[in-house]
This record gives sequence, C-alpha cells and structure tokens, in this order.
Amino acid sequence: MQHIFGAHHNPHPQVASPYGIKAGAVGYGLGPAPPAHGYYQAQSPTAQGAPSANHAEALLRSLPDSALIAELERRGVDLHHAALERVIKSNYKVIEEIGKGASGRVYKVDNKIEGGTFALKVVEKNDKMNDEESMGIEIDCLKRMKHANLVNLHELFETNQCIWLVMEYMHGGQIADLFAESDHFSEQLAARAIKQVLSGVHYIHSMGVVHRDLKLENLLLSEKSQQAQVKIADFGLSYVLGKKFEARDSIKLKNCTEIHEPFCGTPLCMAPEVARKRAQYGPQADMWSVGCVLYELLSGLEPFDADTEEELYAAIQDARPSFTDPEWKEATKSAKDLTKKLLTAEPTKRLSAREALEHEWLRGEASDDYLESNDKNVCAHASLRRRSLINGVMA
Repeated sequence: MQHIFGAHHNPHPQVASPYGIKAGAVGYGLGPAPPAHGYYQAQSPTAQGAPSANHAEALLRSLPDSALIAELERRGVDLHHAALERVIKSNYKVIEEIGKGASGRVYKVDNKIEGGTFALKVVEKNDKMNDEESMGIEIDCLKRMKHANLVNLHELFETNQCIWLVMEYMHGGQIADLFAESDHFSEQLAARAIKQVLSGVHYIHSMGVVHRDLKLENLLLSEKSQQAQVKIADFGLSYVLGKKFEARDSIKLKNCTEIHEPFCGTPLCMAPEVARKRAQYGPQADMWSVGCVLYELLSGLEPFDADTEEELYAAIQDARPSFTDPEWKEATKSAKDLTKKLLTAEPTKRLSAREALEHEWLRGEASDDYLESNDKNVCAHASLRRRSLINGVMA
C-alpha cells in the first residue's frame, strides 16, 4: 500500500512539538476563533460518527488481532501515526496530487463525511524538512486567524513523523490567471480584487501579523469566476508582532518598526525599508507590496525592473515607478493616484489598508472600460515568467 501520508516507522520517542501543538494530541478541529492562551484543544475533526482523532490509537488497538499489534510495536511501527493515518483516510478521499516541493506534497481531497473539497498539505518531519521555522510560523498564523479573504485552515493533525494541514481548496487558481484569460479586463475587475486583498491585509494587521510576501502568486481565487473571492495564501515568511492594532491605531501601525530582518520576501514586491541591510519596518511594508500588485494588475508591468538584483534594490530605494509607459495611457487618474500612494517611499506617508479601502477609486470611480493597452497576453506572460521563479505551490 502506498503511504501518501508518510512512513509509519518511528525509531525515536515522542518529543514536544515545535509548533505549539501538544505532543500526543493527534487531531485539531478548528473552530471560528482560537483560545487566547494557545493551541487548539483536540476535538473530533468530523461529524456524524466519524472516527475521533483523540481516540484513533485506542481504535487501532481495539482491532481483533492483538498479536499483530504487538508485532508491529516490536518492529518499531509508530501506532500513533498509523492510527491517525487511518482516521484521515477514513475522512478524506484523495482526488489527485496538485503540488510537490522540498517540504512535502499537496493533495486535492474530498471530505467523505461532511462533504466539500480541500487541499491536504502533508509535511514529513525528517532531515530534509525544508525550513522548520517557516512551517512553525505558518501554522501559528493559520491557527490565530480566520477571514473571508484568507486561505483558511480547516483541520490540523500532527505526529512525530508528519504534519497534515487541511486547507481551503482554491478552485480558481492564481489571480493573474483569471485576468490573463478575461475577455473584458477593466479597472473595475482590478478594483474588486484589490479591495478584497486590502480587506484581508487590514485584518491580518489588526491581528498583529505582517505577511511579508504579498505578490500575485500568493493571491488565489475560490473559483474560476470574476465574482470569486480573492484569498491571501502562504504565511511562511510572516512575522507576528508583539501587539495587535485597533482600527483607531492607524498612526501607531504606520510608525511600527519592530521588524529588523532585511531582504525578506520576493524582491519584485519588496518595500524600500525592507530592501536594506539595516532594515526597520512593520505592517506598512505589506502596503508597498499591495501597491506592486495593483501596478501589475493595471499595466501588466512590474513597477521596478532591472538586470540584476542589486540594480533592482537600487530602483526600489529610488521609489519612482513610471506611469508614462503606453500600458498606463488608458488608466484613470484615480487608479494612478491610489497606486502612487501605495508606492510611497516613506512608510508613515504610505496609505494603510484602512485608508486605502476608503480611496475614491475603490468607492465607485474605477472605470469599466476595456483596458486595451493592458493586453491579456502581457499579463499571461508576466504570470508564466513569475511562476517560474517559484517551486510549485510548495515553494
């Protein structure tokens, strides 16, 4: 039998989870909000009499062939892992593999008990595990947040050998693909998308989280439709601040410079305050990235381009994106104004997510005229070229 959920053999004793998950608590059904004090309590991940992850090992031990169980234990088979794998397989049907990377695999699965399609991310814990710290950060962020414009975590399971994350499945793929295939690309289409992105960013900032890698590849669609929900994905590079921000805390948010890790994220969407050796930045770095996304959605171009990474960082520091290219000739004044206010070098003068949501372009001034200069082939080319920079959905 092919074990798509990881190997059973485990020669090592149980150790504490590095992800804030209690060792031995094998399943977590995630409700609408996490408890304030830490990890989710173990719950039955499904309804209607499905096997409970809490009782998975007891279920396996209750099988009639106790001699077989004893022999498996003698050979070093991890019953805890085997039992949990049994529970997951009883609850989810694998449809196909949709992603593969250094840290694991992603499967499209159907929930056999409750219904619905999900993405199952399987990460094996071994010496080849890609960036354990990044995985811990992503899990921490997913546990603490739930929003209509985020790719939300449905269930989380863990053993000493493996982590399983059951996520929302994004039927529509990347946002750039929708625009590239659209027969009528307009400012209104871009405005509808960027408004949802800003809504998600406003929420994560209020929760004290800085994404640090907002880009087209990390903006996914719930379905293949212009009416689809836009959702922010991939919190592996995120930073959890020591505080949250209320709606009235705009000045505090703009002045936050708690983060000191330089050159974090994707260079094409990196803010000036991040792209320097002595970096000091906070949530406003995400707003620059949103500006880069909006610039590309409206023009099919990147705001800053160069032959080398060093030249790119210099252009970002200069912070003078061009709006004179032919691709911008049909954009409205209001669209350019919002883009410029997001691509402002000084973080305290850059629009916050809340301020951007109040901009007139997002309140009805976006044009529905076809942006002929932003040919869909340009956007398609940009999508394909940028996609080549990442290693599939697991990068």
